[in-house]
Amino acid sequence: MAKREIQIYNNDGSFRYRIKVERVPVKGDFMQLDGFFYEIEKVLFSDNSPPRVLLSVEQLDLELGEFTEP
Repeated sequence: MAKREIQIYNNDGSFRYRIKVERVPVKGDFMQLDGFFYEIEKVLFSDNSPPRVLLSVEQLDLELGEFTEP
């Protein structure tokens, strides 16, 4: 299966990453970036560009089971 490029954006709309993934995440999925897990808040699709993934504000530390502020 070919990897598909997605664009990752912070909750405030600022660009964060462009990465390739095997499966495009959906709302409610978790994504690990920089050692923290972020919940996917929204995924925007366009005909002309890679899907845009908007991250939640909270960083979830799954080892401790608590939320931390960014």
